[in-house]
Amino acid sequence: MKNKSVLSVIGICVLVGTLWSQEPEKKVKPLKISDVFISNSFIGFKSEISTLDHFKSLAPESVFLQNDFSEFTNHKYSYGNINSMFAVNLGIQFANKEGTKFRNNPLLRIGIGYSQNSILSSSYSNETRTPYDTLISSQTGNTHYIDSVNTERYSMSYGTDIIHLDASLILRTDPEARWSMYGGIGFNFGISIDSYTSISKFNDEKTEIRNASQQFNGSFGIDNYNYESEHYKNETTYSLAAYIPLGIDFRIGKNRPFWQRTHLFYEFRPYMTNFFIPELSTISKVGFQNSFGLRVNLN
Repeated sequence: MKNKSVLSVIGICVLVGTLWSQEPEKKVKPLKISDVFISNSFIGFKSEISTLDHFKSLAPESVFLQNDFSEFTNHKYSYGNINSMFAVNLGIQFANKEGTKFRNNPLLRIGIGYSQNSILSSSYSNETRTPYDTLISSQTGNTHYIDSVNTERYSMSYGTDIIHLDASLILRTDPEARWSMYGGIGFNFGISIDSYTSISKFNDEKTEIRNASQQFNGSFGIDNYNYESEHYKNETTYSLAAYIPLGIDFRIGKNRPFWQRTHLFYEFRPYMTNFFIPELSTISKVGFQNSFGLRVNLN
């Protein structure tokens, strides 16, 4: 009996010692900064075809826009526009429900960016042709007409330099793998540090030759060329954008710790942006953004 009692006491002591030696799992903070993202983007969208009234509102003091444009042709064509954006973001991980470790998903990215944007543009031109001389070939008898051609063109644009506050929430495949992919949703809000309207005037004169059928036979080149421009500062512009980030991530290194934490990434973003222009109204644009960047993991 004594032996059984001794063994029981020893067993209880061992159990108590084991339980006493097991420390509770440490808690982590609710969130932590885990990554730094540095990227440069190229933003493409279809240009906004603007009217003369738009630019008269943007540049009411313009001398050029006081001219009579009734005889001018408005070149109503659209073209692809490429703007640029530089951004720095921080990646934030959240703790799990137990508060014992950080989850890989979702990852919150927040940061600041700078972009240059060409938002509105328009172009007008007018050509005036004046008979200058008539030539008759002494050998063939063919008649050629020499005209003096004057072309007057106006080019107008409205642009902004904007500081953005950006936030996106993404879901990733294994972020520590050599290759990984991700997707999510993002928003950014911008305020311009510079908004401006530029108006340029081009005027050139040249001499052209036409045959009796009024077919163009050649040009003597530009006889006279003149260029003038106006530049006006506009009120502060605001922007609000929503986008879908779709990306692929590549870890550079396999062995050295620094390169193991360093990643290259490419991100494609379909997006929609609203520009709130005080002198006009809201201008909406739909386009795409291609981002190339560097991600450094801080863990």
